[in-house]
Amino acid sequence: MDALRRFLAAFLVAIAVVAAANLILTPVYHDGSPDYPVWRIVNWFMAAGVLVALAVNFMRRRALGKGEVRTLEYFRTSAAY
Repeated sequence: MDALRRFLAAFLVAIAVVAAANLILTPVYHDGSPDYPVWRIVNWFMAAGVLVALAVNFMRRRALGKGEVRTLEYFRTSAAY
């Protein structure tokens, strides 16, 4: 399970870096046409990242209900939604 968590965390970080780099570099390489082909590809990975983050946060929220609920942890989990 730890390897899966590391993989998912790396996936989310990679998607964030790619999206940020593409946002910064789009004016440099884009010719000004209304079509953004790179963003179409990045959008699919970002959608998968949103689903991964939602699933991980849901599992974290479920795990909170099984033990003693700490206020700070509850707010961290709730704010992520």
